[in-house]
Amino acid sequence: MHSYADDTRLYFNADPSAVDSKVQKLVTCAGDIGQWMCANWLKLNQDKTQFIWLGTPHRLSKLQLQTVTLRGIDIMISTEAICLRVLLDSLLTFAPDVRCLFGKSFHHLRHMNTMCKSLTEDAATTMVHAFVTSWVDCCNSILHRMSAANVQPIQMC
Repeated sequence: MHSYADDTRLYFNADPSAVDSKVQKLVTCAGDIGQWMCANWLKLNQDKTQFIWLGTPHRLSKLQLQTVTLRGIDIMISTEAICLRVLLDSLLTFAPDVRCLFGKSFHHLRHMNTMCKSLTEDAATTMVHAFVTSWVDCCNSILHRMSAANVQPIQMC
């Protein structure tokens, strides 16, 4: 488990045959955290609550559980989930994160193009470099040794 501001992440590792008991323990743990949260005026945000299985295709194919009920709310198992700005996919390829990052980057760069017309060349260069450093370089260590197949979306942009 780890918490960051009002964001709490719960993790567990399990063999596919033991998933049901591990999920039950996770739900109990989340219930305990939920009681603490309610006592401190915080509540579970149903729209932002995500549950994802991570693993190899072989292991993921063995999992049957499609929803987790947490504090009376049914949460569908996702194939992607966001963790501190990084879009994780079930297979940890990070391809969806790369596509999302480049889509957002090109969107913001197009908007910067209109601002750059009213800036000096040095100021415009500084603004673009600051943007690239803060957005593209954020969490890029997760992409280290990314497979060539997952880098393909970058080349297409």
